[in-house]
Amino acid sequence: MSTEQPVYVTPEGLRKLEETLNYLKTVKYPRMIEQLQETSAGGYNIDNTEYITTKSEMDMLEARIEELGLVIASAQIITAVQRDTVGLGNTVVVQVEGEDETETYTIVGAAEADPLEGYISNVSPFGRALLNHKVGDTVTVASPDGNLNLRIVTIS
Repeated sequence: MSTEQPVYVTPEGLRKLEETLNYLKTVKYPRMIEQLQETSAGGYNIDNTEYITTKSEMDMLEARIEELGLVIASAQIITAVQRDTVGLGNTVVVQVEGEDETETYTIVGAAEADPLEGYISNVSPFGRALLNHKVGDTVTVASPDGNLNLRIVTIS
């Protein structure tokens, strides 16, 4: 991930990223070193698949630690300041056209997006469709099942 562009995160999102980085550095990485030492007892050879697998996992962990460090270093904290239009940091309640139930989403930067938990990225098709719209507006979002028409119920 490049640090040329800011990475937008909420204060809570930054805290979670920092906790994850701390866990990876202080708990997971030392465990991986131990595991690597245990699997390398017989030395490196092509038949030592446990060592090869562990080494590959260690490389991925190191890359993730580096990536998180870059994200945190380039993080720009977002706070929801506008309530009249949807923007980064806002929580939006929407209603799918023709349905009674509502759904709640928080618009966040890509680094902390977690759609299953209701955090959608401002650069996702769903997030982009909602940005800069007001309460009462209906937006169309392309989905695998066809277009969805969503009415914005509240912005907070």
